Amino acid sequence: MKFIRSFWKTIIWVGIVLFLSLTSGESLPHPRWLMFPQIDKVFHFIMYFVFALVLIHELKRSGKIPPKYDGDRIILISVLIVILWGGILEILQQIPAIHRDCDFFDFLANAAGAVLAAAFYRILEPLLDKINHLVINS
Repeated sequence: MKFIRSFWKTIIWVGIVLFLSLTSGESLPHPRWLMFPQIDKVFHFIMYFVFALVLIHELKRSGKIPPKYDGDRIILISVLIVILWGGILEILQQIPAIHRDCDFFDFLANAAGAVLAAAFYRILEPLLDKINHLVINS
């Protein structure tokens, strides 16, 4: 139960990413204003950027990481977890019943989102603290 309390935002985001990644592309909405080439790469990037930010932030704030792991190690471990998750989901998309395609460029967009989140984390950390404070105290 403590795990869920410490990582509830990450768990929710993983669920969203899982749902969107394994839902048939035909059942997702396709608004006309979003119809331009490679728009899905933008969504992959954003989903994994947010995923990495949330995971890094919750790992750093959880108090469950041994002191020997400094901030940089936590960031690196988080990015590796997010990239691995993105790779696994891309491979799962090869299952014919899902009606999705495994796309190396989707994987690259996922990885780029995670890496850029790590690069910008220290800049965004105060904003994430404020958001976290608002969410917890509301």
